[in-house]
Amino acid sequence: MGGYILFFDDMASYDENIDEILAFYNIDKDLYEYSGCISEGQGISWMEELYMLGSDDALVMIHPYMNKKRRGYDCLIAKSQSTKLKV
Repeated sequence: MGGYILFFDDMASYDENIDEILAFYNIDKDLYEYSGCISEGQGISWMEELYMLGSDDALVMIHPYMNKKRRGYDCLIAKSQSTKLKV
């Protein structure tokens, strides 16, 4: 079992690179195995998303997420958005 971790330290770098990364690995943004909020503070939540690349490889992306509507509730909102049913 192996894999990769991609860490984006700001939302701009995530937004600029996410489409190219997903295209490179031939994966759909909404087809993650797991997505969750791992930390929050100062109005920013840190999200992690796990994508399976094959039977033995995985990609974990860690990036900031900000919900401008409700400061302090970002992880709760992000978690509710990440509970999609996978078929």
